[in-house]
Amino acid sequence: MNFVNDITERKQAGGSAAEEREKYRALLENAGESIFVVQDGNLVFSNPAYSRLVGYSLEELKGLSYTDFVHPDERGQIEERHIKRLRGEETPSHYISRIMDRAGQAHWVDINAVFISWGGRPATLDFMSDITLQKQADEALQASESRLNAIMNSAQDAVLTMNPEGNVTFWNPAAERIFATPPAKPSDGTCMT
Repeated sequence: MNFVNDITERKQAGGSAAEEREKYRALLENAGESIFVVQDGNLVFSNPAYSRLVGYSLEELKGLSYTDFVHPDERGQIEERHIKRLRGEETPSHYISRIMDRAGQAHWVDINAVFISWGGRPATLDFMSDITLQKQADEALQASESRLNAIMNSAQDAVLTMNPEGNVTFWNPAAERIFATPPAKPSDGTCMT
């Protein structure tokens, strides 16, 4: 007596599961965003983007403490958030912080961390984007605005700006002295005095 079982569906399902795993692997390996998993305080998974950001190979990263990369000034706060997240307590999942790379260079990062189960145990899944250039640009813009403000406030000549409707949008202290009264309040409420 021969028994024949049709296992076509099972084979097709197995093939699609392998295809799905391959898609996830490709996604993680090619993501521009750093992705890593922390369990028991250690890195148990990281993608190539995280490896490039911190300057360690993927093999070197396995088992290292995630706090090894947190900027010393922020380590306590990050550890506290991590512990709260694992306990299920309310803590911000999205925040800006600094990390340190292998060469000791600080990087500003935008982090989104969520609680997950990894191998049946509590862990966090973390997504991180390097925003160092954006932070540097913001700081340069603020410095430029501060210099402009200092120049305008110390200018001996009156400086006024108006919008297309003819409303004053800016005046400096010299304009107030010269006109003996401040111009009509700017329509947007700003004044660089």
